[in-house]
Amino acid sequence: MIYNHMMKQFTKAFVCFYMLEFSGITNFFIAAAEGKNAAPPTTVNAYVLYDFSDGQEYKHNLYNSRNGQADASSYFSAVFVKVQEIFNNLSVPIIIQLISVSAAHNLTVYERKNSKNDIVNRNETLTMLKGYWTAMGLQNHDVVYLFVSNRTTEEGTESEMDEAAAVTATNGTLCGSEPNAAVVRHMFVNDKFHKRPARALAYMLGAWPFRFFVSLDKTIFKEEIKTTLQRCQNPQAEEHRPAKEGVTTENIPDSGILSC
Repeated sequence: MIYNHMMKQFTKAFVCFYMLEFSGITNFFIAAAEGKNAAPPTTVNAYVLYDFSDGQEYKHNLYNSRNGQADASSYFSAVFVKVQEIFNNLSVPIIIQLISVSAAHNLTVYERKNSKNDIVNRNETLTMLKGYWTAMGLQNHDVVYLFVSNRTTEEGTESEMDEAAAVTATNGTLCGSEPNAAVVRHMFVNDKFHKRPARALAYMLGAWPFRFFVSLDKTIFKEEIKTTLQRCQNPQAEEHRPAKEGVTTENIPDSGILSC
C-alpha cells in the first residue's frame, strides 16, 4: 500500500511538472483539438447598390479623396472588412466577399419625392430589393444591400433620429429559399456607420431586432443565429426557423440590445 501511495504521488508530481514546464505544448494540443471541431466559416457574397442624393455623392467623393480611396468599390470594401471583423470578434465564422458595387436609382421607393427633404419608404424599397435579388438569379448565400442617403419611414412615420429605423432587412433568410436583402441609411458623418450593415447581416442570420451594438450577450446572440448558421454549414438540413418579414420599429423589444 505504501508503494502504491508513493507511485501515485510520483505520478501526480510528474504531471504537474510536465504541465508547468511544457505548458506551450499542452496548450498546442488543446487548441488543435478545439480547432479540429470548429465549424467551417460561412461565406457571404455581398452585392452593394447605392442611391445617394447629390449632396451625399459630393461627400462620398470628398471622403474617398481624403482617405485615399479611389472609388465607391474601395470605400465599401473597407466598410465590409469592418463588418466581418465584428462577427469574427463575436466568434461567428463569417467571410464576406464583396462581389460588386454600383449606383442604382430605380429601386428606391419614396414616400415623398422632389422636395427639400426626400423620404424613403423603407419597407416598400425592401420589397423592390427582394424582387431584384430574384430577377438576378442570386443564390441563397448572396445578399443585396441598398444604401440610401435620405431619411426613411416606417408606415408613413418619419424616423430620422431612431437608429433602429436606419436598417431594415429580411430576417433569418440566409442560406434559405427566400431573398436576402437589406436597406440601410448611409451616413458619412457617423464613424460607426459600419455597424448598420453589420446589423442587417445579423438580421439575415436570424438575430432578433436590436437598436445598437452597445452591450453584449454573446451567448444569446449566437443562440439566435445558430439555426441559420447550421443551415449554411449543412445545406441538406431541412429544419429551420421560418423567415420573418422586414424588420420594423414596432417589433423591436426594449430589452433587445446587442453589442460589438
